[in-house]
Amino acid sequence: MQPDRLPAAKRQVDLLCNMKDSSELIRAEIGDIKAIVKAACAMEEAHRGGGPVDPHEAAVQVRVADIILGGVGAYLRQMYGELAVTATEV
Repeated sequence: MQPDRLPAAKRQVDLLCNMKDSSELIRAEIGDIKAIVKAACAMEEAHRGGGPVDPHEAAVQVRVADIILGGVGAYLRQMYGELAVTATEV
């Protein structure tokens, strides 16, 4: 996990915790999601040796999910790790 992805993941978790429905979260993050999809398509194109890749292909969707969930997971691990350290210090 790259440290620069942690602030975005924190923002996603904070938004999720403070929003009433998931459509608000998706609308708030649509720009980042589009950029991730575009990057995933480019990576898949490079992997295949060129040629356009449909963003709806399973390989692209899996890569996008890995990126998004990886960022949120890293943030949660960091957050709960800090909470665990604080709890043991008390």
